[in-house]
Amino acid sequence: MDVQGPDLPGDQGTTIDSLPDAVLALILDKVPHTRFPGARHNIMYALVSKRWHRIAKEEVGLVSINLKPRGMGLKLVHQSIRKLVIHRYNSSLHMNYSWITSIAATLEELTIENDEYTPYSCFDLELVSKSCPKLKFVRFYRLCFVPMGKELMYRRKAPLSLTFPALARCSFDNVLGLDLVTELLPACPALEELSANVWGFWGSLSSSSLRVLSLQTPGSAGGLIELDLPNLETACIGDCERLKMRAPRLKKLSLGYCETFVESEKVPGVLKLVCNALETLAFRLGALETTVAAMERMHFKAMRLECNGPFCRRSCPHEVAWAVFVLEQFKECQELILSCFGSRCQCSRGFPSEIQELPRLRKVCLDVSCGKPLQFRVLLDKFVQSCPALQSIVLFGNEANRSELQELATCVANIPVTIYTR
Repeated sequence: MDVQGPDLPGDQGTTIDSLPDAVLALILDKVPHTRFPGARHNIMYALVSKRWHRIAKEEVGLVSINLKPRGMGLKLVHQSIRKLVIHRYNSSLHMNYSWITSIAATLEELTIENDEYTPYSCFDLELVSKSCPKLKFVRFYRLCFVPMGKELMYRRKAPLSLTFPALARCSFDNVLGLDLVTELLPACPALEELSANVWGFWGSLSSSSLRVLSLQTPGSAGGLIELDLPNLETACIGDCERLKMRAPRLKKLSLGYCETFVESEKVPGVLKLVCNALETLAFRLGALETTVAAMERMHFKAMRLECNGPFCRRSCPHEVAWAVFVLEQFKECQELILSCFGSRCQCSRGFPSEIQELPRLRKVCLDVSCGKPLQFRVLLDKFVQSCPALQSIVLFGNEANRSELQELATCVANIPVTIYTR
C-alpha cells in the first residue's frame, strides 16, 4: 500500500491556504489592527480571497476595542462581527447606540468593562436586549443600567423590559439598576450560567434552566436569599444572613459565611439546604457551626475547608481536627482539602482524645504555606491512623520551607507524599 508522507517545509505545495479552516482562523484572529490603534483585531483580510472572506464571516468575527476615557464615538460597519469587547467604556457611547445596532443581526457575545477608577457609566440594557436577538453571552462591569433619555430618573425608573431569547451565559460585576429576580431571569429562558457580584442582594431566584450559579455579596452585605433551582449542578454562594436553597441535582457547593449581627455581635444565620445529590462541599471553618447544622446527616465525597479570610484569624490544626475527626459529615469523604492554616494556635483546645475512623478517605491535601510545616506532624499522624484506605498525601508550602516539608513527608510510612512549593 502506498503511503504519501507530509510535504516538507520547502515544498511549493505547503502554504497558508493548505491549513484547515479552524487553524487558519486562529492565525488570522491574531492579525493586529493597523488603521485604528484602539482595536486589537483587524478583519480587512476578508478581502484577500473568497475563502478568507468566508472564514472571517464564520470563524472569527471578533473585535476588541480599548477606548480612551473621553473617547470619540464608535461606528462598526462590518456585518459579520460576532464578538465585541470594549475594555474602557465611556458615557459618550450612551448618546447614540448605532455602534451596536449596526451589528445586532450577527452579534453573539458582548463584553463591556468600565474603568475601575471612573464613576459608573450609563448603559441602555433594555435597548440592547431588544436589538440583539442572537446574544448568547454578556459580561458587564461597573455599569449603571438606565434607558437612554431617563438618566435623571434613575432611582425612580420603571422596571426594565428585557428579552434575551438565546442568552446562555452572563456575568454582572458591580452593576447598578438591575433586579436579578424580576428583570433578568424572566427574560432569559435559555440561561444556563449566571455570575453576579452585587451588594446587599435580597430575594428569591427561580429558574428551571440554570445549571451554574455564582452569587457573591461583597462586604458581608448579603441579606435573605432563597433559591429554587431544580437543574442546578454547581453553585458558589457568598456571605448572607439567611440562605434557603432547593437544588435536588446540585453536586458542587461553595459557601461563604451565614451570619447576622445582634447588638453588634455576630450570631449564626439560618441555613436550610435541600440538595440530595451533593458530593463536594467547600466552606470556611469559621462557618462550620451553621453549615454542619444545615447538612444534618448528609455525607460528601469531597470536602474543602478554607480559612476565615485574608484579614481574619486563620484556623489552626486543632480546630481542623475537631471538625474532621468528630463530625459525622466527614465519614464518607473520599477526598479532603485543608487550606490556609494560621502560624500559631489560638484555640487552646488541643487534639480530640477520641477520633472517628474515615474508612473511605483516599486523598488528603494540606496547604501549610501560612504556618510551620512541622506543626502539622500530629495532624498528619491522625490521618494515617484513622484512614485505612489512604493512598495519597499532597503537601503545599513555600519554597523557603522545602526542607521542613521533606522532613514532614518522611514521617509518613507506606503512603506516597507529593510536595508542591510556590
